[in-house]
Amino acid sequence: MPRSLRLVSTKINPPKVRPLHPIARRLKLSMLASGLALSARAGGMTESREAGPEFAPITLVALGDMPYRAQDIPAFEALLETINATPHDVTIHVGDIKGGGSPCTDALFHRQRDYFDTIAGPLIYIPGDNEWTDCHRKSAGGYDPLERLALLREIFFVDGMSLSQGPIAVVQQSMEEDAPAGLIENMRWVQNGVHFVTAHVVGSNNGLAPAVPSAVAEYEIRNAVNIS
Repeated sequence: MPRSLRLVSTKINPPKVRPLHPIARRLKLSMLASGLALSARAGGMTESREAGPEFAPITLVALGDMPYRAQDIPAFEALLETINATPHDVTIHVGDIKGGGSPCTDALFHRQRDYFDTIAGPLIYIPGDNEWTDCHRKSAGGYDPLERLALLREIFFVDGMSLSQGPIAVVQQSMEEDAPAGLIENMRWVQNGVHFVTAHVVGSNNGLAPAVPSAVAEYEIRNAVNIS
């Protein structure tokens, strides 16, 4: 019996915001879809197998590119309330917790983490380019992107667990024997017989800044792990 995955769509008519770059969006979603398809085939399920609790349908809530601006906050808060009122198994935020030109402050990161902690079920967060690779922009505060990435990892990722009020155990790539210790954001987990895998791939040239040696080194390590 094939495993069932259901996406939840909520309508709250939020303000229009700039969407994720199509290439980055396709990369993230295709990785997720490919991982689900491959894991379902790898599970060796047949029509004769009875559907038990571990193979029940799974409902996924996916969101991203929000909130971008202060005026988007009410709609974002309404969306979080709708998510909590909608039965689901896991929520995945695919990145961009702020606009690319808005300040990449510590306070904003902590505020977004607080919002994530209001979700009733498990929440998985995948970093976007707006919250680290684009933070070098003057309008974003002129930060060192790698310093912002380090802070993201510190605030948004917990060893072996997801976020929210109902965290679940996950296996982070940094826990693997041959993986770099810092890559805590790549993770995998199983729910209802479905294997999920996340990969940290972002826009803005995936963080590769050829003129900055430290950025090149970070990119090469992360990219090698992503495709391994």
